[in-house]
Amino acid sequence: MIFSKTNNYSWFAIFVITIWFNVDRGTAADNNNSNSWINNPEVELPPSMIICTRNAPAKERNECIQKSINSLLPTLKDGYPPLGINSIDPYTVKKTTLAFKQGPVTARLYMKDAMSSGLTKGRVKAVRSKVNDNKMYLEIDVHFPKLRNSANYKGSGGYNDLKVNSAGTANVSHTSISSTWKMYGKIETVNGEDYMMIKAFEVAKLDIKNMEFNATGIFPEPELNEFVVQFVNQYWSTFYHQLLPQARSMYEPIVLEAINKVFARVPFRRLMPKDETIKSE
Repeated sequence: MIFSKTNNYSWFAIFVITIWFNVDRGTAADNNNSNSWINNPEVELPPSMIICTRNAPAKERNECIQKSINSLLPTLKDGYPPLGINSIDPYTVKKTTLAFKQGPVTARLYMKDAMSSGLTKGRVKAVRSKVNDNKMYLEIDVHFPKLRNSANYKGSGGYNDLKVNSAGTANVSHTSISSTWKMYGKIETVNGEDYMMIKAFEVAKLDIKNMEFNATGIFPEPELNEFVVQFVNQYWSTFYHQLLPQARSMYEPIVLEAINKVFARVPFRRLMPKDETIKSE
């Protein structure tokens, strides 16, 4: 057997969990259900979107944003063509590649036919906001009951001089995911219209109750393959915390791009109008 000590599997556990973190990291252009989008400031908004007043009292505004997202998210399952939003549940990516390096551990992966499901089952639990005519700051607490990822993959990984090549399928389910999202926006004027462009998105907290991983083709020997799968499922939490910082740097720009499909395409006067009869906070 190639490995004789359990600790030697740590590097490979990091390699295979990298697959989970990056199944859905493809860009919008990768989505195989691409929709065309026509610039129109008066584009019809999704009927499920609740319009909130930007200068309403903070508590009222926060509750409105929470209700709006919870109302909107399930209806985006099949996408919303007027805004160029493709299907998000399942969210599919034809192909994507990534490279990972952490100390002596390296991994290079090519994935195709990747799929992520369960996103529209998420619920916003709380919102904290600061909004004026020029800037916006949001903190959103969100919970997903279950997320499932799958992909066909080919990859190579290594620990110092030890190398391995793998190819097969990977499936991951993770349950009870709680997260806090932070985003910062600033007004930009385009063709006479003001848009609240989201400049930064951060996953400030990410807690996962459980993860189940399965994969074929990690090693050609079935017994060794099964041992690694069991090892990952037993110790995934340890490796997850090692991977999280780099994983964030990979998927946060993707989420930022998705958010701006709404904020960069609908004038702020329509997304969050101002009530001139309300005095500023």
